[in-house]
Amino acid sequence: MKMRRKVVKMKSKAKSIILILIVLGIMFAFSPVITTNLSFITGNSSKRAEYSDDINLDTENLKLSAVSGKIHIDNNWSATESIYSWCTGSGTFSDPYVIEDLVIDGGGSGSCIWIQNSDVYFNIENCTLYNSGNNWDDTGIKLAIDVDNGQLIDNIIHDNYIGIYLESSDNNTISGNIISKSIDNGLIIANSYNNTISGNTANHNGEVGISLLETDNNIVSGNIMLNNGGGIGLGNTNYTIIFNNTVKHSSGDGIGFHGSSNNNWISKNFVNNNTWGICFVEQSHNNTVIANYVNDSSAIGIEVYHDNQTFLDNIITNNGNGIIITSSNNFISGNTIGFNDESGIQLGPDSKNNIIFSNTIEGNLVNNGYDEGTNNQWDNGTIGNYWSDYPGVDANDDGIGDTPYTINGSAGSQDNFPIWDDGAEFKIPGYNLFVLLGILSVVSITLSKKLKKY
Repeated sequence: MKMRRKVVKMKSKAKSIILILIVLGIMFAFSPVITTNLSFITGNSSKRAEYSDDINLDTENLKLSAVSGKIHIDNNWSATESIYSWCTGSGTFSDPYVIEDLVIDGGGSGSCIWIQNSDVYFNIENCTLYNSGNNWDDTGIKLAIDVDNGQLIDNIIHDNYIGIYLESSDNNTISGNIISKSIDNGLIIANSYNNTISGNTANHNGEVGISLLETDNNIVSGNIMLNNGGGIGLGNTNYTIIFNNTVKHSSGDGIGFHGSSNNNWISKNFVNNNTWGICFVEQSHNNTVIANYVNDSSAIGIEVYHDNQTFLDNIITNNGNGIIITSSNNFISGNTIGFNDESGIQLGPDSKNNIIFSNTIEGNLVNNGYDEGTNNQWDNGTIGNYWSDYPGVDANDDGIGDTPYTINGSAGSQDNFPIWDDGAEFKIPGYNLFVLLGILSVVSITLSKKLKKY
């Protein structure tokens, strides 16, 4: 009787093991499909805004109340709070002054809201501000001068000369605002430090969507720039992070560096369908451009006029030209540069001592590589680049072509260690499933034989 129970238990256990193995095998076999579908779903939900060329203003939740005129606060928050019902709070970190739920028509002159000489904590939230004047100082919201610790959140700002203007104001947060149809710039940060500009949309502004002028140590992240004169512009701006922004359909630069902008970090931005993608125009040095997606620029994906830039792991495709460099001592590695209408990477006559390796350069219509400069290195001494038109072979199968790749152009350059790629291995569709089912069959048969012994 005990032996019978033992056999029954073993059979039951064996069946459970077989069932578990089959389920795990099927899950493993189909995991790429599941993962791909999940990635597609989550990716599309997070990218939905990136692929919309126009922003619809959802004002269902906007509580609206009229205000008789424009607002100007000059270090008189406590008096304002005591007089006006639209201002609440006490100016502390935990209880900031709050201006919210207002509609302000600027009347064609001045600024809708102007704050100056303020270091208390305050918020401007959920307001609609429009029709300021037509001069440089006429804005939807102006924080100038010496305004710190403010938060501008979820406001709708349209049809002003400038949407939002910060001058000599630090430690402010500008988040979730929709800034559209400004005559000039959507948002300007000037002579201001340690500000965070995140999650805003700048749409159909005449000049630049977000402009940083003579300012350091700011963060610009998660913003959407659509159909502006330029997307994001830096002038004399240093140590600033430009991260995870979407810049589309600018008539000028997607992201432009002007007037000695140095030591900035530009990462994971989606720069699509602009005239120029990312451009270093005037005396800008030591910037790092990493993991950006730059495509469909009608002129140039990345243009580099000045020295000592670093480009890592960017995807630069379907532009007029991929990368054009007319400067020296730049470092270009790990990028994918493909299917551009003219050259993949082009080095002009003034380019010197640039280092280019470990890039994938393929399918560019005129030249994959072109060099008219001096002493540019197309490999690092052990590894070069992958070239889709490399004519050589890799007889010893070490992953490096046996003969150099010749770079077109007057420099007479060559890649001495071109990367060899045999192409993807051929696999039967469902190969993983077949293998796993085979293993499971062997395991099942083995277990069945062991059960018969009992």
